[in-house]
Amino acid sequence: MREGRDDAAGASLEQALRSRVLRLPPLAGKLLAVIAVAGRPLLQQVALRAAGVDDPATLALLKVGSFVRTRTAGEHRHVEAYHDQVRETAVALLAPDERRELHLRLAEAHEVAPSPDPETLAYHYAAAGERARAAELSVVAAKRAAEALAFDRAAGLYRRAIELAGGAADGKLRVALGAALANSGRGAESADAYLAALEGAAPAEALELRGRAASQLLFSGHIDRGLSTLEQVVDLVGLRMPASPRRALFQIGTARLRLALRGLRFREVDEREVPASQLVKLDVAFAAAEGLGTADPIRATAFQSRSVLMALRVGEPRRVARALATEVAFTSLRGVPAAARTAAVQAQLDALATRLGDPDSRGLAEGARCIAAFNEGRWHDTLEAGARAERIFRDECTGLRWELATSQLYQGFAMALTGRVRELVARFPQQLKEANERGDLFAATSLRACLGFYVPLTQDDPELAYREVDDALARWSARGFHLQHANALNSRVSIDLYRGDGRTALRRCEEAWPDLERSLMLRVQLLRVVFLSLRARAMILASHQDGDRRRLRAIAAIARRIDREGVLYCQSEAAMLRAAVAHLQGDRAAAIALLARADELSARSGLGLSNLAARRARGVLLGGDEGAALVAEADAICLGQGLRRPEGVAAVFAPGFAPASARALPPA
Repeated sequence: MREGRDDAAGASLEQALRSRVLRLPPLAGKLLAVIAVAGRPLLQQVALRAAGVDDPATLALLKVGSFVRTRTAGEHRHVEAYHDQVRETAVALLAPDERRELHLRLAEAHEVAPSPDPETLAYHYAAAGERARAAELSVVAAKRAAEALAFDRAAGLYRRAIELAGGAADGKLRVALGAALANSGRGAESADAYLAALEGAAPAEALELRGRAASQLLFSGHIDRGLSTLEQVVDLVGLRMPASPRRALFQIGTARLRLALRGLRFREVDEREVPASQLVKLDVAFAAAEGLGTADPIRATAFQSRSVLMALRVGEPRRVARALATEVAFTSLRGVPAAARTAAVQAQLDALATRLGDPDSRGLAEGARCIAAFNEGRWHDTLEAGARAERIFRDECTGLRWELATSQLYQGFAMALTGRVRELVARFPQQLKEANERGDLFAATSLRACLGFYVPLTQDDPELAYREVDDALARWSARGFHLQHANALNSRVSIDLYRGDGRTALRRCEEAWPDLERSLMLRVQLLRVVFLSLRARAMILASHQDGDRRRLRAIAAIARRIDREGVLYCQSEAAMLRAAVAHLQGDRAAAIALLARADELSARSGLGLSNLAARRARGVLLGGDEGAALVAEADAICLGQGLRRPEGVAAVFAPGFAPASARALPPA
């Protein structure tokens, strides 16, 4: 009964308000209608002009009757409906034609006011049925929004302009929409806009648009669509897509030989002096190199080598800076053996970026330094350069969202390796939220597949960690074996080791190994060491479970292979593997000595979690007060990073040393 009385009271109040509005004098009623139709605070002079009111007493009447209220902002006085019910009642009393007429009068009154807002004008002209004029003004508003770096707003306004223009919308509007979406990091939507602009485009422009679309799709992780679009473009510009990793290696070798013979010299020319066809071809090569680099580093290197040659030949300085940045990143894939060459290219890039002085070039230089440091095992340098690159890309650049996401990812990788898990986990939700909001499948998948399992492990929830990786890959391309697949393998096997399931860990490694070898990722020094070590650690735990000692020779061989890399972090991994072999053979003294060496080397190389694992394992073998102190020290570090189950974390990096725990699985 109470609800019925409330409804009746509401209806009665609404009827009373309607009656009051209808009893207003004609000019006051018209002024109220104008203010209500505006739907937002309105300059008082605009309201009076649109209503054709000269007498201020008319406005005073509405204020006294609590139909409207006014407020002052700076030098301007605004008026608005007293509350929403007044506005809704006044608008409901108007016929559609009357509303359109008032919107037109509002648009005209706004247009003669000082500094009219084009978005407001577009709104009123559209509501008045003047769609062509509204479309023009939406474009003006979109350009202003883009100049203010409000790219999401600009994209919305361009979409509105296209909708208003209907069949009269030309390709330029869709290209502008694509650019705004690209600048806001919405790669797939940007590609759709560029491809929609193809109709009626000249052949040269159509080629450029397809290239932009392919680039945006690849950067945002839409690999299958990106590759399909890219394959069309590379054929048209005369660049061949390598049919296989082996073919890619041949193209890399040829381009590298030519690059070695000519060096990195270039003659600087203005962009306007370069034929458009050359710039399009170069930009397509860049898109292929950088886009494929998110998934397929070997084919990406084939395009990258050619893009460097082309950029040096063309001589446009900002594209040369971009080429040198990719050269640093791709050369550093060889790791420490290529460090001198990488440093020389970085020095040339730094000098060029400093001379150019633009934020894009400076950001690319810091981003390249971040990637090179990571590939050479300099984790703290990775974090410092990555943070500088992130600041530049976020605060000073537009349209470099992929570069921003990449700098964030490499910082995340380095945080994981150095044991800064608490910081990694704190950053993760916001970065994932931003990636999902802009539809960035590359950033979202890479974050979840490579780093996402750390979050559930802070809750000691390995099942949730598996789901995080599986859900991430479910949205990724199944065409080929990409870095995302490889990193997901690392994540899943790490979770297996955490759970104490060596047999599943080893099975995963053995099943994926042919794909790893065919992809040629094992030619990358860091990836080679990571996956060799992962496979050996799976063998170690499996051998503890099933008692099969026939794997010891293979584990020792992997340790020798890793040690031959001659890098500090590699020597640390090799020492840990040798300690595990000694432990399996029952040589406690040798295992303790080798774990002490692994402890020392991992501390020097900055491998935080490996360091605590080696220390904890040594404590377990030593026993007594000394051993207990080492275990307690390692566990305190682990718990301090938010990881609730230290023995599980230690088992990921030094399996087979911790005493059997409740989580460990029984042998088959």
